[in-house]
Amino acid sequence: MKFNSILLIIFCLLQALNNSTVGLNEQSLKDAAVKTLQNSKVNHQESFKLESKGSLVYDPKLSYSPLTSDNIQFRFDEYGLLYIKYVNLNITASGSHKFNFYNSLSSFTARLDDFSWEQSFVVLKNDLDNGKLDIQFKSNEESEIKFNVTILPYGDKIKDDNFYKLFKNYIKLGLENHDFNPLKIKLRKISQLILETVQSDLK
Repeated sequence: MKFNSILLIIFCLLQALNNSTVGLNEQSLKDAAVKTLQNSKVNHQESFKLESKGSLVYDPKLSYSPLTSDNIQFRFDEYGLLYIKYVNLNITASGSHKFNFYNSLSSFTARLDDFSWEQSFVVLKNDLDNGKLDIQFKSNEESEIKFNVTILPYGDKIKDDNFYKLFKNYIKLGLENHDFNPLKIKLRKISQLILETVQSDLK
């Protein structure tokens, strides 16, 4: 009898622990992302210039299409940290370069493929008297932006594959030497709005 009572107490404690985290999971975050992205004021096609830092690429400009829920991934690690990762955004870069025999400026247009950028958040949870959760998210770390480059149009202007690879790496290096902070600011804002939405949904 005493042993059964101990088991019952353990079971109740486990249920209480489970109920304290119910609602905050990848699915609830995905649902919050869908709600957030439906707001046209937040999620719309946008373009902006990157601050010039190098001599390989000049005055680069990025433009990207509205995000979908497929562009945002969520996961929790074993320590309870939340990770929000942006992937495969539809981004086009344009600008000028001097990758030619005449050392003169020429224009380029490129697509940024395999784009990824990730943020992590500390999750602070507090049980409310009404059985709901008060959840706070504290920004923790950010990764570097990663991407590959596809030159557009390719077939009409660059016939040699080796030259194309060299030119592609040249443009990629030139873009990497620029500050992507305007894009990060936009994505941080979307992350914050998603987290505010899930906070509201769980109250």
